[in-house]
Amino acid sequence: MAKTNKEISTYQKGIFSEWVSSVFLFLKGYKILDRRYKTKLGEIDLIAKRKDIIVFIEVKYRKDRIVAGHSISRQGRERIQNAARLFLQKNQQYQGFEARFDAILVSRYFYPYHIENAWLI
Repeated sequence: MAKTNKEISTYQKGIFSEWVSSVFLFLKGYKILDRRYKTKLGEIDLIAKRKDIIVFIEVKYRKDRIVAGHSISRQGRERIQNAARLFLQKNQQYQGFEARFDAILVSRYFYPYHIENAWLI
């Protein structure tokens, strides 16, 4: 099934937002461990490490930051948390690390807005 121009545009905005967010995090001292980590339980946009903290990041692009923040649903958070548990089970080298869930909100004409501890597991 062919994608419409709007669907392609939305997909491309998502990919671009994740790339911008990964550069933003790199400049803040984070090491990106994985992008678009997909499991049968859920997907994580970015997984990063800084010192002894593993950060699971949801990236949202919307026209407005407030709308972007509100677009992270409870079900979405649960899928990310389930995928994060699976990532930690498969990557034993991070077992002693603190885990954190962040959000990066991306909107037109503004720098990415990084929310640390956006929700707790």
